[in-house]
Amino acid sequence: MILNYLHIILLLLSSFFVADVPTFKGGKVALENFINENMKYPDFSKSNCIEGKIFVKFQLDEQGNVVNPQVEQGLGIDLDDEAIRLIKLTSGKWQNLQVGTSLVIPVSFNLQNYKCENVSAASIKEAINYYKIRKGLESSVINYYKNKDQIKTNKQDEAVMQQLKEELGLEEEISE
Repeated sequence: MILNYLHIILLLLSSFFVADVPTFKGGKVALENFINENMKYPDFSKSNCIEGKIFVKFQLDEQGNVVNPQVEQGLGIDLDDEAIRLIKLTSGKWQNLQVGTSLVIPVSFNLQNYKCENVSAASIKEAINYYKIRKGLESSVINYYKNKDQIKTNKQDEAVMQQLKEELGLEEEISE
């Protein structure tokens, strides 16, 4: 008898502490299928045989739309951008909404049947470093031209930035 009461009390208490967690409509398998069906493997990572798991943190609003997605753990390359794009696509496809609750979803990138088995870890690491350096240079050039009117420049700086702009292929993106 006491065990029955204890069981009922535990059952009632557990209902107070177990909150519904936002879930993708259709469950985890549906989310994985949605991500796989909508994934556009980024060119740089594909051509350099880069694979990995990117963790994206976000919140949901009252309608189940993704708010403030950001990479919690990633590689700092184009896979990060694609993971965020995919998570944004899940907007409106969530249930058991808890506004303000943060979710972290892993997005896995795997190249299958793409002849990457002979690519070394060192080669992949070098490609990732190259990507990060290139993006840093692009940001520097873009910021230079955005702020050109507000900073003191000289002809030597201008020549270096012009050369970098051309080498990086940013002529169309930056109008002086």
